[in-house]
Amino acid sequence: GQDRNERLAAAFAAQEETFEKDDDANGHIDFITAASNLRATNYGIPTADRHKTKLVAGKIVPAIATATAAAVGLIGVELLKLATLGALEGAGFNSEVNGGQAMSAEKALGAYRNAYLNLALPLLAESEPEPPAQYTLQAIDGQVNAEVWTEWDRVEIDRGAELPLSSLVDELEERFHREVSFLSLGGMTIYSSLSPPAAQSRWMPMLVGTIAAELSGQ
Repeated sequence: GQDRNERLAAAFAAQEETFEKDDDANGHIDFITAASNLRATNYGIPTADRHKTKLVAGKIVPAIATATAAAVGLIGVELLKLATLGALEGAGFNSEVNGGQAMSAEKALGAYRNAYLNLALPLLAESEPEPPAQYTLQAIDGQVNAEVWTEWDRVEIDRGAELPLSSLVDELEERFHREVSFLSLGGMTIYSSLSPPAAQSRWMPMLVGTIAAELSGQ
């Protein structure tokens, strides 16, 4: 009923917080330490303990009014929507705006925004997200059915990292009945059908996992 909806809305309402690094009970430094170390681990950056995080955090307050900070804030708003709307939808939240019906995926999607930011103008414009562009892989001689894909789709190859690059190219060509013209990894071209055979002689026999490790410096 309405009382339940109001309790759910209140439970997931955002609360403004004033950053205070010297109050160990508020969890601010603990959160920053955890979040920054997750990012550091993802990007191969040295991690920092809680004490170092607290020292650094106390020196960056004058520098946070930047485009980076604004982008982080805008992303945080969208993440908050994602967590809140997902939890409410899972709890069967009914909205009066939605005619008392459970929140649909389309209704939830309409709550999100793309943001375009330029602090030099200054300009902040928001728009509703649009679906990705669709492309059609046409059928060839009845061997492959017409297939629709987007840039968010991916092709999964079993034992992909354990395959030589030449075998990966062969498997892709056999699966899709197309010529693979280009493969890249980490911003570097590792295969191109236009390259002379001599230029491919180093990469083609190597395992894909070995190539990835070499390009990443690991």
